[in-house]
Amino acid sequence: MGLKSRSNSVRMIILLIAILSIVSGLQAQSWKVQGDYVLPNIDLSQFLAQPPLSLQGVDDHGTDLGGIGSDLWHSKANDGPGIYWLITDRGSNGENPRTFPVPEFTPYILKVRTVNGTIEILQAIPVTGLNPATEKGVTGLPNLNNTEEPPALNEKFYDCFGLAGIELEPNPHGLDTEGIVRTGDGNFWIVEEYGPSILKVDPQGQVVTRFFPEDLLAFLAPITGYNTDDSSVSVPELYGLKRKLNRGFEGIALSPDEATLFIALQSPLANPDTATGQ
Repeated sequence: MGLKSRSNSVRMIILLIAILSIVSGLQAQSWKVQGDYVLPNIDLSQFLAQPPLSLQGVDDHGTDLGGIGSDLWHSKANDGPGIYWLITDRGSNGENPRTFPVPEFTPYILKVRTVNGTIEILQAIPVTGLNPATEKGVTGLPNLNNTEEPPALNEKFYDCFGLAGIELEPNPHGLDTEGIVRTGDGNFWIVEEYGPSILKVDPQGQVVTRFFPEDLLAFLAPITGYNTDDSSVSVPELYGLKRKLNRGFEGIALSPDEATLFIALQSPLANPDTATGQ
């Protein structure tokens, strides 16, 4: 499927393939570990309090910054040796029931350097969508409280105390970020699982445009602060209706000429029905 936005020149290709079946058919290639690099422990509440996010008073329940390896990007043309761009996931969360111990967490883009066995953070860019920043913005929380019928199925979710605690409210700006690429002009393209959706993000982390499955915005609370597109030239409606629970867009790649994005779904669509998708 090809997508060319009316306001964005990068074409998007969503892959309708089972990645594992392709990988299993490839001939084994030789490889070796080039080096091991470790991220030092970073107190999460202190990290969120730093500019430019400056989110004060967050109780991190003793957790450190983590999940920074949802994806990484390195360009031989634009990045020096050992320089990478990483995207975090949606923040710490538990299962059965789904819990978010730090619901204020904002997904981050991190520019890092790998040196002397350590991952050194050179720049931390929170993904933001609202202006002014005092309003509720991008977090890692789901977009919908929608447990029974499509589109964009999601389970109930709570604070860190689970069923004995508080059920959290959905955030239409929330992102479960999974994949990232960076173009030569400094802009980022990010994919996430909730919609699933595709985002163009500027060098400062501000969302420029978020592309949703067709007609999905009617089910979400109003989104403000950035452009949205759920038109017939955006992501096909099928991806909102038939994606499995928490199995949205997982991977993204960029063509050498920076004209095309390739986007992969985490799991097969439940299409035409759940049994077939399984």
